[in-house]
Amino acid sequence: MKRSYLAGAIVVLTLLVVGSSWAGPLDAVAPYVGGEWRINGAWNDGNPLQARATYEWSVGKKFIIAKTFVGEPTKAYQRYTTIFGEQDGKLMAWGFVFDGHHDVSEFKVDGKRLHSDKPMPSADRSTGSTLHQSLEMTEPNQFKWNVSIESKGEDKAVMDGVWVRSAEVSNDAQVKWPKLEASADDKLLEPVAALIGTWKIDTKWSDGRPLHATKMFEWGPGKKFVVATTSLLKEDGSVDYDRYYTLFGVDDGKLMQFNFVYDGTTDFAPQSIDGKRIMGTRTFKRDGAGNTVNQYVELTDPNTLHWRVWTEQAGPDKPMLDADWKRVEK
Repeated sequence: MKRSYLAGAIVVLTLLVVGSSWAGPLDAVAPYVGGEWRINGAWNDGNPLQARATYEWSVGKKFIIAKTFVGEPTKAYQRYTTIFGEQDGKLMAWGFVFDGHHDVSEFKVDGKRLHSDKPMPSADRSTGSTLHQSLEMTEPNQFKWNVSIESKGEDKAVMDGVWVRSAEVSNDAQVKWPKLEASADDKLLEPVAALIGTWKIDTKWSDGRPLHATKMFEWGPGKKFVVATTSLLKEDGSVDYDRYYTLFGVDDGKLMQFNFVYDGTTDFAPQSIDGKRIMGTRTFKRDGAGNTVNQYVELTDPNTLHWRVWTEQAGPDKPMLDADWKRVEK
């Protein structure tokens, strides 16, 4: 078993200890927002593990984002972004890893114990193993973390550790980027990477509704993802609320857009690239609806991002929106 897969268990920084009083699955994660969780221990094979994690509310308070950093504070790199939300009444965790991998897992609750059983296929997919994880709170700011790997009928423990919450957050810690070989996937991400920075738009939709918003692009784990946060603004320019948390990554040779929406829905769709133009669809799932729109963004100059949105029925010549984002200079 590769160390990268074992370390993948760190995603269980989900720290989810659940009692019977929770109103909904995501409420189980809420107590872990704030402060910083830390572990300084070792895997059962003797390899050391030093890591920290932060938890923050995301769009609409419908998601919680956990960021996990591995290594000493001066050498740490972000290994994971994990996004917790509810789907069909279940607590789900969408994981985005420093090597470009992404997946989704369900966490089940048994009293104060939260556990997951995650299949881990082999390279040739002919055989595989199962990653078992278990979490249990022992004190308000401390919990036990147990990990084992089951393969060929044998369940082998690989971690028996404790995470402790600190009121201090390592804001001064420098995040390093891991040294990874360049790949064809990196090439697909280049049009999005060119957008890193902050953008602003002031316009109207075709029906006259005003739109004032900012969009901030930044690198995600391993520089294998680009993360974008879209915030709607009030008339005075202050932030009204964050509407979308989006990750761009590559899956099976295709650029993907992973949208987490303020209403608790998700929308994952492939994107096509034509020069500097990035095209795709958005499906809105509010109230059970599945309305789909087409859109593209295109970097027409270093500081201008053209954005067009239209429905299939109306066609691109009758857009719902046709306007420019402008880069905000620092």
